[in-house]
Amino acid sequence: MEKLAKDGRAMPRGLYAGFPGLHGAIDSALEGVLGEVFVDDQSDPRVARIVIGDFHAVAGDPDAPAAVEALREVPDRDYLAVPKSWHRLVRRTLPKARSYTVCVPGARPMGPRASRGDARIAPD
Repeated sequence: MEKLAKDGRAMPRGLYAGFPGLHGAIDSALEGVLGEVFVDDQSDPRVARIVIGDFHAVAGDPDAPAAVEALREVPDRDYLAVPKSWHRLVRRTLPKARSYTVCVPGARPMGPRASRGDARIAPD
């Protein structure tokens, strides 16, 4: 995975279309305000990983060759958010995954989140 410069982070925006919740954090990272953004190919990204502290949001094509690499780059005990299309791959790649969803009263659920090692993902 290649790290994008702050001025080139908007490129993988389409990979996060329909991503569950977290739009403010994702937008801030893609606008170069927060964290770091990594892609598998700067000319034609199929997989992207946003990192903000110990939080990672992975999106794109779970069948792409770099998808497993993107998940394995998440350090143990960090948090991971993935769209539902990634759940099967997360279970194969991070077999200790456990599920949970966070919801603030009156707000939409944030969607699936995971932590590696003590990993968590939402069930299918």
